[in-house]
Amino acid sequence: MAGLDIISRVSNRSIKLDGRYFGGVREIYLRGVYFLPAGFEINHNDTAVDLGANVGVFSMIAATLGKKVIAVEAQSGVLDEIRLNAKKNDLMDKISIEFGMIGSESGLFSDYNGLESASHYGKKPPILSMNKILSRHNLKVIDFLKIDIEGSEFDLLNRDTAWLSTVKKIAMEVHPEFGKVENLKTKLESEGFFVSIFSLECKRVDETNRGFDGNCFVFAKRK
Repeated sequence: MAGLDIISRVSNRSIKLDGRYFGGVREIYLRGVYFLPAGFEINHNDTAVDLGANVGVFSMIAATLGKKVIAVEAQSGVLDEIRLNAKKNDLMDKISIEFGMIGSESGLFSDYNGLESASHYGKKPPILSMNKILSRHNLKVIDFLKIDIEGSEFDLLNRDTAWLSTVKKIAMEVHPEFGKVENLKTKLESEGFFVSIFSLECKRVDETNRGFDGNCFVFAKRK
């Protein structure tokens, strides 16, 4: 399908993406993996931060539905793809791109060899923090925070997390080979979030199953 555009209808608008990205389109647009629980919509005045933007599949839908998106990506080889996709969909004015790595002490990319072997590695990324992102973009509120950073979520949520007070909703893919899902759940609950867990098959994990530690999506919403 490479070279042929996939056209997705979202909120009475079309999003065009190259057929190479069919897998991401299927997961994010059709299965809605970041929008599974009730209340996890993106509204027209919302600001979203996309941690682990890759080629920008989530960023495109977030910008189409919302007001502003900060797309954060550690692989320099895909930055031009994000720009191309934003331009193709007339979203350049709504998407800002940050090249850098966040949560650098855990996950696949915490080892420089792992980072260099990434499919779209181009050059070593600078280290970012959520506080830097908030400051650079003058963000007072993050309405929707999407996280898919290959295990770096454990370091991100294990450091100074005062920035979490600015966040309303989090949708996160968790990579349990780098830490315990239960620890993330406990941390987010202690920060005032209601947390739900869904399997990769998009089925809610029983709340009584406190020991669940498989690959999953974690959703957190302010109480």
